[in-house]
Amino acid sequence: MEFIKLKSLPVVGQLTDQNLRRYETVQRSMLTVFTAVNLDKNMKGFNYFANRLRKLTTEKFAAEVVFNIANVEDFTYIMEMDYGFKNPDPKHTYVGLKYQNYYFAMDEPFSSEAVAKFLKDFSAGTLVGKLKVFYFLSCLIQTFGCITMV
Repeated sequence: MEFIKLKSLPVVGQLTDQNLRRYETVQRSMLTVFTAVNLDKNMKGFNYFANRLRKLTTEKFAAEVVFNIANVEDFTYIMEMDYGFKNPDPKHTYVGLKYQNYYFAMDEPFSSEAVAKFLKDFSAGTLVGKLKVFYFLSCLIQTFGCITMV
C-alpha cells in the first residue's frame, strides 16, 4: 500500500489544502518550498523551483524525502506555527522539512546547493527541529485513550 501512495505523488508537486493529507500519509520526510505560486500567471516561477528540486531527487534523497512546492499565502499558519517562520512574506521563498512530528526550517536563501546541504545536515542528524507536541499528544490519545492531566 505504501508503494501505491508514494507512486501516486509527482516527483515534485504542488502542495495544496486538498492534497496535504496524501503527502502526510507517505512514510517519508517531506521537504516543502514555500513561495508565491500562481500557475495561471507565473508557471515559469513554479517550474524554476520544481526543476531545482528535481535535481535533488536524482541523488540519494529521493529514497528518503518527498518534495513539493506550496503557496506561501495558503500555508502561512503552518509556516508560523509548525516551522517557526516569523511573518512569512509572499515575496520571499522559504524551505521547511517535516519528519514525523518534527519541523525544520532552512535559514539560508533558496538554492539547489543550500537545499542539498540542508538535506545532508538533516540526514547527519545535525539539524535542530521544532517538536509539534499536539501531534505527540494525539498519538498518545489514539494509543491509550483519554489522558487526564494531574
